[in-house]
Amino acid sequence: MTFSKVAESLVLHWTQASGQALSLDPLSLFTDESKPFPEKWQHFLEWAESSDAAGELSVYLADILVLQALQTGQQAQSDAYFDSPEWAEIESMTADDGSEWLNLFIYLDDCRQQSVEPSLEDFLHEFLLVEEEDFQVEAQIYEPLIEAEELADAPWKERLNGAKVLDSGDLEDLYLPLVVFLGEDRPTPAEVKEHLNPMEFALYATTYEAWNTQENDEEE
Repeated sequence: MTFSKVAESLVLHWTQASGQALSLDPLSLFTDESKPFPEKWQHFLEWAESSDAAGELSVYLADILVLQALQTGQQAQSDAYFDSPEWAEIESMTADDGSEWLNLFIYLDDCRQQSVEPSLEDFLHEFLLVEEEDFQVEAQIYEPLIEAEELADAPWKERLNGAKVLDSGDLEDLYLPLVVFLGEDRPTPAEVKEHLNPMEFALYATTYEAWNTQENDEEE
């Protein structure tokens, strides 16, 4: 699933669940590969400021725009891209935007490469390294998820209900989708829709579709 499709899926699920419409369509930013990232980013910020309904969506669309740039850069330079001036510029430009959804997609790509099924334990302890001394900033951000770890083996409705009584902290709308997606069982978007707010549902449905499309592509 390309990141332009991920952006399209997020917008579609959010507009359908919320009943809101976007006065300006941001999706052309994700399909136009001719523009350099700084130009795309500037247009994205202008869109986010001009669209009344863009507020909560823009946080997560920012993640997708960065992930798309990362994917393009890695295809050209492999892992050396993380040490490149281009990546340093992107990090500097986007430091105050986006969310932890970006980390989830990087983690899912690791899972795909290593043929590992995503799980809450693996995400927290093998990917984020929340127990390591050097990663205590991450541990603080993901504290709500660490608290919910004891629910990981419970059925998804039990996980969801248990997580709802905990504070989502800095994870905000991403918290419940993470708890549900990274648990022992994984409901379809249709099954979970009535239990989540529109943004939570859009994040869960998009993540679910991205992972399952990825798995189906590998099987073929």
